Amino acid sequence: MIRFAGLCLLLIVLLAGCTQPGASAPPDDASAQDPNRGTPVDPPKDLTNFTLTSQTGKPLRLSDLSGRPVLLFFGYTNCPDVCPTTLAEWKRIKATLGEAAQRVSFVFISVDGERDKPAVLAKFLGGFDPSFIGLTGSPAAVAEVGKDYGLYFKSQAQAGSAEYQVEHSPPSYLIGKDGRLRMIYSY
Repeated sequence: MIRFAGLCLLLIVLLAGCTQPGASAPPDDASAQDPNRGTPVDPPKDLTNFTLTSQTGKPLRLSDLSGRPVLLFFGYTNCPDVCPTTLAEWKRIKATLGEAAQRVSFVFISVDGERDKPAVLAKFLGGFDPSFIGLTGSPAAVAEVGKDYGLYFKSQAQAGSAEYQVEHSPPSYLIGKDGRLRMIYSY
C-alpha cells in the first residue's frame, strides 16, 4: 500500500507551491523527506510528455496536467489485488486532503489496452472516484510512456482458460506541479 501519511504530507507541501519536497515543512518535521514514506527522486526527473486516450475517449497529454501535482499509477481493471487496493488508498488520500485534493490529478494508466477501453475505465474508476483520470493506449504506447518510470508489464495466460492476468510493476509516482517526477511510493 502507498505510504499514506508521507504521501498526504508531501502532496500538501507540493500544493503549497514548494519546489523541493519538505521545503515548507517546519525544521523539526523531517517526515516529508523520510525514506520510509517514499523514495525521493533527487534531483527530480524530467518526464517525456505523452498522449494517451482518456476515459472520456479524448486524448490527454501529461502536459495538460501541468501546474498541479499528479499521482500516477499503472494498472488494469481486471487486476485482482494491487490495483483496487491502490485506488482505495487514493480515495482515502483524497478524502484526507479535503478541498486541497481538487488541485491534485489522480491518474490511472492501463497496462491492458486490449480490454481497458475508455468506457471500461470510466466505469471502473467511477467505483472509486469519478474524478480519477483513466488513460489507455496500445501496449506499445504504454510501454513507451512507461520508460520514464521503469515500468514492467507482461500478459500471463491463465492455465486452461482464455483469460489472462497482467503482471505489472506496482509503485505510484508523484509528479510535481512542474511536471517532474519527485517521489516513488512502493506498494
